[in-house]
Amino acid sequence: MPLDQILHPSLLAKTQLLTKWAPKPANAFAALATSTFSNAALSKHEKELIAIGCAHTLRCPYCIDYHTSLALEAGASNEEIIEAAWVGIISETTSSVSQFPITIDALNSDLKNYQTENSVEQLKQLREMNEGPLKSLEHLENKVFENKVLKSSFKHLIALACAHNTRDPQSIKRLTKMALKAEFSKAQITESVWVAIEMAAGASFGHAGLTAALLESSDN
Repeated sequence: MPLDQILHPSLLAKTQLLTKWAPKPANAFAALATSTFSNAALSKHEKELIAIGCAHTLRCPYCIDYHTSLALEAGASNEEIIEAAWVGIISETTSSVSQFPITIDALNSDLKNYQTENSVEQLKQLREMNEGPLKSLEHLENKVFENKVLKSSFKHLIALACAHNTRDPQSIKRLTKMALKAEFSKAQITESVWVAIEMAAGASFGHAGLTAALLESSDN
């Protein structure tokens, strides 16, 4: 298949073949999506904005396309959607920074423990070696999480969901504490996490349209 067709929007329609060839898991996935995005402790509007952040973190063009439409249908404004997207962008960035202690360990010829207890000290070393870029990143992060159309507290809830998609335990711990401090309920916090879980499955499902297209072409 030509490269310019691999991410073509038409491939999303090919996911219907997954339902044809393996209906039980496809139907179960549909039920998961419906349950995850229903109005509950968080509204559908809020969940779709969380999904926008996750979609950018997951780098899934199908998810971005699909959930932008759903967010608009749920009443989200253009400004809300863009602010949520920026949370996804900064979440991917900060998760990369959180792995920098591993680089410091490698520079010090110490790779005994990837989840080092000396992360704070090692990030200080990062600042000493690359203060300029780190200051710029911190400035960007401050701007992303400012109170604007979306409240800063809700943006951090989006970031918590995104941290599950980036598999960043340090950010998950930090952002869960922030969500509790902002008086989000346990139900709201766990619902945001379920959006991240469903989005991870959805991103894989969307890309499976390529698999279905390849299988379909092999029959011809």
